[in-house]
Formats: sequence, structure tokens, C-alpha cells
Amino acid sequence: KTLTREKLNFKAVSSKLIENNLALVKIDSFIPENTSKIFKDEILKLMSASGIILDLRNNSGGLVKNAVEIADMFLTNGKIVSTINDRNTVNEFANSSELTTVPIVILVNENTASASEILASALRENNRAILIGKKTFGKGLVQEIVKLPDDSALHVTIAAYLTPDGKNINKIGIVPDEIVQDGEKQIQKAKEIFTAIL
Repeated sequence: KTLTREKLNFKAVSSKLIENNLALVKIDSFIPENTSKIFKDEILKLMSASGIILDLRNNSGGLVKNAVEIADMFLTNGKIVSTINDRNTVNEFANSSELTTVPIVILVNENTASASEILASALRENNRAILIGKKTFGKGLVQEIVKLPDDSALHVTIAAYLTPDGKNINKIGIVPDEIVQDGEKQIQKAKEIFTAIL
């Protein structure tokens, strides 16, 4: 049997309004170039929400640019991430007005990695979000994809990153503010937090 290679198109961001006027926004991947744009469009549709549950569970990462741009949508100032390579350190700072000021709870688990951890760290360490779930994967390396002439590609590690507080989470991960093992209970805990703060 012959397999035909095709380009995979999927929607990296999905959202819905749930009870208590909360927006549940799931980012499945940061790989597609337009993830941050799609995310912004979804948030703009949900501007009436009282709070955002941002689901980064099982998101293994992707383009750092997407994570930085999304973090910037919720911060007016502060450091987002530091990227370190063998030549220099580049600091990314928030530089825009917030898209919304509503409270944010982020759901993470053992498969939340890389760009997802950048976003989660940026919002938590700038006191913009509470993290719920399980300890994250711990991938503090930046990789880029190099396309080769035969249509294959190579993943190359080009840098490491530090959280806004200067933490290196590679092979360590992020411990949530509230450790909740069960997936359904993680969402329930997020709702309880909003009940307390709204």
C-alpha cells in the first residue's frame, strides 16, 4: 500500500464559554505560525467573560514567538523570557497594553513543555495567573527546524531559556500553585478559584 504525504492542517486553538461566564481556551500547539493570531481572535470573541481558564495540558510547545506574543497580550510590562545562546542573552519584555485584565487560571500537566512552559512561567511570575495541575515536563531549550533539500528536516538546539525570575526549568519543570492530579478535578479546581476571586 502507498502512503501519500499531505500537509496537516489543524486548529491549534479552541475556545468556549462555560458556566459562571468563564472562557475555557485550549492551546494544543505553538507550532503553527499563526497560533498567536488565532488565539487573539478567540479571546476577542470572549471579551465578555469574567475570567479565562487557559488549558496548556498536553501542549508540547512549538514556536517561542507564539508564546511571547500571547504572554504580551496579558501583560503591560515585565520580562517574559530570557533566551541565552553561546553569543548573548536576549530578553523579551512585555510592550503592549493588555488585551484583557480578567483573572487567568492556567491548567498544566506532565506533557506541558517548552513554549507552553514559557507562557505559563511568564504569566505566573508576573503575578498574572495561577497554575493548577501537575508538574510540567521541563524543556528549557529552544530548537529550530532546519529544512533539508530532500524535504526532511532537522531539529537543532540553538539556545536555552530562563523564566522571568531567572529560573532554568530544563529537566526540572514548573510546580503548579495548586497540585491536582486528576484531569476533571483540575477544571473543577479552576472554577472554585474563580468562585473565590470573582
